[in-house]
Amino acid sequence: MGYKTISERFVEGLSKELIQIGAKETTSKLISPNREFELDTIVGKLTIMVDASVDNTFAMFTRFENVEEAKKIFNCNPHSGKYNSFVGRRKGVTPEMAIKDLMLVINYTQPKKVEFDDIEVGKTYMKISHQFNNAKNRITCVSDDDTGLKRPIKYFCFTDRISKVPTQKEFIAALSDDATTIPRNPTKVQYDKAMRALEIRRNTFAMWDFEVKGTEGFAPSTSILSL
Repeated sequence: MGYKTISERFVEGLSKELIQIGAKETTSKLISPNREFELDTIVGKLTIMVDASVDNTFAMFTRFENVEEAKKIFNCNPHSGKYNSFVGRRKGVTPEMAIKDLMLVINYTQPKKVEFDDIEVGKTYMKISHQFNNAKNRITCVSDDDTGLKRPIKYFCFTDRISKVPTQKEFIAALSDDATTIPRNPTKVQYDKAMRALEIRRNTFAMWDFEVKGTEGFAPSTSILSL
């Protein structure tokens, strides 16, 4: 490994950390030595530029795409969405120390992992399916175990695939044996009710606790993140 300048240590180190949490590089290396990224956050896309010029500060220039949502949570520019961060080149401050500080800022924009037992009915989460190349889907918890047996199971719907997230009562009703039965010569109300029950069935699924917690010898197949 050859000698690396302070600038190279900073740019390469911070870029590696960003990629590890899911940032996608958009750098056009023919234009500048800076590195550019896009990152999904709890309020939408964040563009990031890691500045290779470290004469006075270690700098990370960022901007939220959805300014209206971002300014409700973060102290960004309320007009442009800029959310820049700097660490001064004080004596003793290494690139690695600056990277650690800047990643703290970035980590605040990311969804937080939720334990299975803390999932609440009516709340929407991000589901990451590790066995399917970490595919992401927004899901809403629609019911706990309704059998009275207190089984470690919860029911969800795919938030973005269904016309309307069902209530717990509506979800349970849709599972009844005759919920999707259409009588001969149905009224519009009867037809619509059956079609709605069918939609709910097609877009809901059960999840057991071991899928999130894992078991002895087996890693979790799913992660649940807050939104």
